[in-house]
Order: sequence, then C-alpha cells, then structure tokens
Amino acid sequence: MSDKVCIDRLGRGEEAWSFIPAGPFKMGSEDGGSDERPVRQVTLDAYCPAKYEISNDDWARYKAATSSSSQRKFELVHIDCSSQSNEKVVDTRATREELAVSPANVLADHKNVCGVRSREVLPPIQDEDERPSPEGFDAPNQPRVNISRQEARGYCQWLGGDLMTEAQWEKAAKGGKDLEYATADGKISKGQANYSWFFGKTVVVGSYAANPFGLHDMAGNVWEWVKDNYDASAYTYLSAENPVNLKETGWGVLRGGGWYYLLSDSDLRAANRRYYAPAGRDFDIGARCALSPRDLNQ
Repeated sequence: MSDKVCIDRLGRGEEAWSFIPAGPFKMGSEDGGSDERPVRQVTLDAYCPAKYEISNDDWARYKAATSSSSQRKFELVHIDCSSQSNEKVVDTRATREELAVSPANVLADHKNVCGVRSREVLPPIQDEDERPSPEGFDAPNQPRVNISRQEARGYCQWLGGDLMTEAQWEKAAKGGKDLEYATADGKISKGQANYSWFFGKTVVVGSYAANPFGLHDMAGNVWEWVKDNYDASAYTYLSAENPVNLKETGWGVLRGGGWYYLLSDSDLRAANRRYYAPAGRDFDIGARCALSPRDLNQ
C-alpha cells in the first residue's frame, strides 16, 4: 500500500480507515439461506472501509457542518511520530482553496514530517433534528441509530465516500480468511460481539476486538446499511467483478446483525443478508462508510 492512501475530507487516515487490496474472495455461504447462493468467487477493486460504525459524535459534526452557513475552515495538523495524540496545528486558512492543498498532497509534500494532515475546522455541534438516537443510545461514541439508507449515504458522501456494496461489506467482514463471523477469530460469543439483548442497547463503537482487516463491531451492535437493493436471486446474475445491485426492488440490504433480539446467532454471520425498507429507521440500525483509496501524489 506504499503508493495508496485512505483519507477522508476531515483529514483522517489510517486511524479511521483500513485498506483492503484488490483481489478475489468467496461470496455467499452454503450454510445460510437460499439468497446466499450460489457461492461464487467475486473480484473487487481496492477500497477503504471505516474501522468503526458511524457514531453520534460523527453524525452531530456532519449535521453541524452541513447546516452552517459560515465559511468552512481547514487546518494543517502535525501529529508527533511518537504519539498520535500529540497534535500541533501548523497552519489554518479560511478555505481549502486558500490552503491550496488536498489531503493527499499534504502527505506527499511533507514526506519528511510524520503524520501531517489537512483537517476541517468544524463549527460548534448543534442539536440533532428529525429522528435522534433515543435516550440510552445517545452517548457521543455510541453508534448513530435511527437513520435511513439515504441519510447514511449522505453522511458517507460528505466524507468523500459512500456506503459499501454488499460484496465490499462481506469481503471486509470475512477478513481475508473466509471467516464465518466478522470477529477476530471467526467465531461468535457474547465476549466478541453485542447481540441478542446482552446489554439491552448499543455499546460504544470499538468495544470489541477487530477482525483481521482491523474492523470493529462488524458482527452485532447495529445492523449496517449497504448500497445495494435486495434481490433474493441477485447472486445468480450479478457480475463477478465489483457487483452491485441498483435495480429497484423496494428493499434495501442490512448486514451484520444488531444488539436487539435475533432469530439465532446465524443472523450475525458474515454472509447473512437481511432486507429492509430503504426509508426505514430503527434503534438497531446504523451504518459504516467506505472510501476509494487515492494515489499518494494525487
């Protein structure tokens, strides 16, 4: 990955995003429902899934930034090599044009400096509107719930990415090892994921060990929206290269399982598919974004 970088519009890099290289994986499962078959090899371009689900803090910053009429500001931040928590602002300008750099160029132009990032200076966080996370689900680092697929896509696109496709989500969940569950070792237990009312609500993002791709909470906590529309027979006709089903079916797709009651542990499997109305919201539904990697000198 020496010539690629995963970085969003806020200047967050490897602390927020994992890199998954281009290549094939086995999509589907012989142990699940008929909509998971036929099992087939699918090849994807490289991409960068988020290490964590969208949090309430992420969402509040997004709403504050997009609802504010004030001029956007950006700053260059130098992160000390020995401690990523030791940040020092080295430059602040009114707009990205005045800053005259993109996040990728910042990295390219400061190769002799550890951890330089271009980061947006966001306006104060405002009160959430419409369908906020309910009481008990509203801590800053809990996952944002009560969002529709389109709302989730709006947030991801604002960051410079989008929701993952079903294929991207499943490849990420299987961790490059064809794992049955998206946990550190591919197994499932109450010590590895939040599900079936174990805590009676969501837990803060990153509460459990990451899977081999560095992704936390892909199993449990909240069901995660993906970009595709649901079709039980989609695997019989979608392309084997970068597949995505955008055909209108009236249903979206959720992946990963949530904290609420499940029919069985198998609902948490990496290959499991759940259909849901795209405009639907619930307190066990959230999302995770992905970016396309950039060339370092882009």
